[in-house]
Amino acid sequence: MSIIVPPEAVNIMAEYPDWDVWTSLITGQWHARLKGATPPVMVHDDSPQEIRARIRAWEAERGR
Repeated sequence: MSIIVPPEAVNIMAEYPDWDVWTSLITGQWHARLKGATPPVMVHDDSPQEIRARIRAWEAERGR
């Protein structure tokens, strides 16, 4: 699978430094992964705004 890290992903990672963010080159879908999480924690969506929302929601549910 090919991935790209667009400037908006860099902005999101600066805002949420515990997360890696990228988009798929083929599908354009956005992905985020919580660094070092066991088991792995990932969220996916179609836009950078929705990835931010999913990260915020995941962190809010866990009191982070």
